[in-house]
Order: sequence, then C-alpha cells, then structure tokens
Amino acid sequence: MESAEEELMINIEDAIELENEFEEQQTPLIEAEEQEYELFEEMVNLGLQDMDEIEGLVAQASELANERISRMETERESIVTAYETFMEEESLLDDLEGSLREDAEAVFDAMEQRYQVHTELYEGYTEAVQMDLDLYEMFLDEELSFEELEGQINLVNEQYQSVNEYKEQFNDYTTTFNEQKEQFYDTADFVIEAEE
Repeated sequence: MESAEEELMINIEDAIELENEFEEQQTPLIEAEEQEYELFEEMVNLGLQDMDEIEGLVAQASELANERISRMETERESIVTAYETFMEEESLLDDLEGSLREDAEAVFDAMEQRYQVHTELYEGYTEAVQMDLDLYEMFLDEELSFEELEGQINLVNEQYQSVNEYKEQFNDYTTTFNEQKEQFYDTADFVIEAEE
C-alpha cells in the first residue's frame, strides 16, 4: 500500500498528464490569432472600398475566431479536469504532518490560485473573441464611421490587455505550482527514503 505522500505524488502527475490537451492547444491558438490579425489588417487597409473582398475577409476571420473559441473550450476542459482530479485527493493532507504537510498544502494552494486565474483568463478571452466577431461584422456596415470602428477597436484592445494580464498571472501561478511541487517531491522523497 502506498503512503499518503506517494499517493499525492501520483495524483499530481495524473493532473499534469490531464493538462496535455491544454498544451496541445497553445500553438494552433497562437497561429489562429496571428492569421486573424493579418486578415483584420487587410480589412482596415481596404476600408469600405471593396465590399466583396471585405465579406470574404470577414468570413475567414470569423471562422478563425470561432476556431479560437473551440480551442479555448478544449483548453478549459483540460484545466478543469486536471484541477478536479487533483483536488479529489485533498483529504490526503490529513495523513501528512510537519513540513511534508506544509509543502503539500502549498501545492494545493498554488493549484487553486492557478485554476481561479484560468477561469478569469477563459472568460476574458472568450469575451475578447466575441468582441472580435462584433468588430468584423462592423466592417460589413457600409454606413460605418471611422469613430465607431475606432471605438470598437479600442474596446477590443482593452479587453486583450486584460487577457494578457491574466495570462501573466496564470504563467506565474504555473511557475509557483511547479516550484511547490518540486519542494514537496524533495521533502516526500526524503520521508519515503527514511521510512524504507
């Protein structure tokens, strides 16, 4: 039978494994963002001169935006599943003592913070993409004024600034989680070796 610290180490690794889907979404998500931005630049440069071309660009950009929403949902499901799997074993903390318990609690705290900020990131990103879709639709309005367009672009930029802050926080909490995990592993290995 495995000790509480061994069970917890296995649980941590299981949670990390469940986040593979999250990792797999990163590159395609960034590529879609970049392609979408290029299309947006083309729309801005065309203005309202060639509505047929604008319509095609709007359709392509909207398709990429919807792909980003789908990828973000897949990413979110991965994070939620990993978090829920990890937190199922929180009761193991009761079987730990001293510095081992403190280190394990720090791992749980880091995972909790990371999950909470990812919730904000997911909601903010989804809202930003919806704002992008609204922006693209505005290009189809032949009566669109520069001020209206500029106003929407400013709103979108503000939203993405907020999203970037959440990304930074998420990355910081991920670093903290990894550091706390390593600290717990070091302490647990010491305890496991002492028990053998």
